[in-house]
Amino acid sequence: MNDEKKSRMDELDDFWDLSSLIPKKYTIRKPSARVDAVELRSDAPAKREGAPTEDSTVIKRYINPLHNENKKIRRESYVSSETYYPENSLLHEVTIRKKKSEYDLYTEFYEDALRYKDVVGLPCDAVPYYSYVPQYNQLSDEQLSYYFWWRTCFREGKDIEVDYSYVLLFVFELLNLGAAQDVRVAQKELSEVWNRYHKKFAALAAKLALWICDFSLLHRLPAPESIQHSAGKYAPSLKEFYLHMPRGDYEACARSLIKYGTEYDYRQSKFANDDNLPIFDKHIFGAVLVAVKFFSEGGVMLSKLSSEDSKLVRNTYDGALCVTKERYELEVKYCSFSRSNELRYLMADIVKYAENKIRTYIGVKSKLTVYSVSTELQRAIDAYFEQTLFSKPKPSTKKEERHDYDVLYDLPKTALSLEKAKQIENDSWGVTKDLISAFEAEELAPDEPAVTVEEIPLEAISTAEVSEGEKPLRVQLGEYLPFVEALLRGNLTECEKIASQMGKLIDSVVDAINEIAVEVIGDMLIEEGDDGFTVIEDYREMI
Repeated sequence: MNDEKKSRMDELDDFWDLSSLIPKKYTIRKPSARVDAVELRSDAPAKREGAPTEDSTVIKRYINPLHNENKKIRRESYVSSETYYPENSLLHEVTIRKKKSEYDLYTEFYEDALRYKDVVGLPCDAVPYYSYVPQYNQLSDEQLSYYFWWRTCFREGKDIEVDYSYVLLFVFELLNLGAAQDVRVAQKELSEVWNRYHKKFAALAAKLALWICDFSLLHRLPAPESIQHSAGKYAPSLKEFYLHMPRGDYEACARSLIKYGTEYDYRQSKFANDDNLPIFDKHIFGAVLVAVKFFSEGGVMLSKLSSEDSKLVRNTYDGALCVTKERYELEVKYCSFSRSNELRYLMADIVKYAENKIRTYIGVKSKLTVYSVSTELQRAIDAYFEQTLFSKPKPSTKKEERHDYDVLYDLPKTALSLEKAKQIENDSWGVTKDLISAFEAEELAPDEPAVTVEEIPLEAISTAEVSEGEKPLRVQLGEYLPFVEALLRGNLTECEKIASQMGKLIDSVVDAINEIAVEVIGDMLIEEGDDGFTVIEDYREMI
């Protein structure tokens, strides 16, 4: 009885044992040899001394010769690839590759865009709409009607109230319709969207500048002429696309370099005022034009500066809703100067060197610091200024116009008379004697001592006559003066402490100080070197 009870209890215990239900684990032994290696066994006897005996097995390895070649093959597989060479551009070669994809994304959006692209909207009330990735199927009937009405007004040049998501939906529509529309008209509409809304919707500025570039390169279009010049500055990459650079057109290159090739803006100088600004505009452009010709050869812009092209590879329409049929890979080879710090510094120094010449011409003693302009280039720019700004003006041959009243100021025409001249001389001597006798008779009062110029105290001179706009740099620096003085002493720890008390970063404080210095002396006060920030040597005594 006890045995039966024990046997039953064992069966009950086995009921709760789940180990039998779990699948057995099988250990997969990882091969020690490479996957592409094949083992070959040879039983041939060895002939050389010290070789294995006939009973031993010799193992040799055969390496697949295609193994290294397979490594060179890119993982992506392309359906098609085409290359073209843009004209009149800093972009020299563009390759468009279509990637193979197993997924068809946003097909419904493309079909809706194709169906709605020519719909003309009717007047209706504005309806709010917000979406991170706007699509037609998200819109209610009222929102869709207002989208059509806004788009119609936009194409007619009328501005009406609109939310950011409506504008973004229109951009996605133009990008994804691709060749199903007139691509030149679409490019112009994308440019007009940027012109009208890049300031109102800040999030659109950089993204749309990038997408317009992709759209244009994909459809082999040059940079849009209707877009504002500032679009190139907003583009996060490939700013050179927006620069029209015809072969041999030195003036176009000079204008582009002044706009995009340097951060220094001579128009911010206090000396480039209303009277002198035309001189600055004319002759700084002329000096940069001289530099462009100096660095160009055979009509190729800046050929003496750029040794080899830069290369950029990216997918089209990054960050945008993009149907699979419009997703490509772009590879662009181009002459880059927006990303070249060396060229940007050089262009800034060329502009500063030209500004120094203009300052000399208008009588300003302070000069900007210039580092990287070579002696040969200085001679070329100097020759330009000698022929233009410093050349002697031609004498005027224009006869002065006389008026009727001018005869009243003419000297009377009389004959020469020695007796009359002698009489005038005698009269003048008589007046002289009267004046001398009058001064000798005049005496000073006993309580009024004579005062000489040397006895006037310096403090008595009124400072009210000093112009308030000519305050020294120390005064203009204001709260930033302790920071500059600490920097002069080389105490960076104190500089960090002062910046922290102001609630700013050191870089922000330096930028603010340099802005004040440019207004006062026309040049930066602090520069960044290998050991950190330092006050420029030329202005240390001024502080």
